[in-house]
Amino acid sequence: MFGKLLEDKLYAHHAIQDSIEVNELEIRSNIEQQINAFLEQKGGSMQEILDFYNKDSEQALREEMFEINKNAKLASDM
Repeated sequence: MFGKLLEDKLYAHHAIQDSIEVNELEIRSNIEQQINAFLEQKGGSMQEILDFYNKDSEQALREEMFEINKNAKLASDM
């Protein structure tokens, strides 16, 4: 698993070097779907999700999810 994470980081880095761009709206849409799925699993409580992921605010959670999804998209596009 650790090797896969390193490989994905390397692919994402090369994608940036090769000027591969990702669609920000697509990533934000995916995040919205992921959060809605989390809310369904946790009974609709955003605070429970924030506590689970140890985040202070919904914005902090969304920003971290954006970076994760962006790097995953860059790695897959590479």
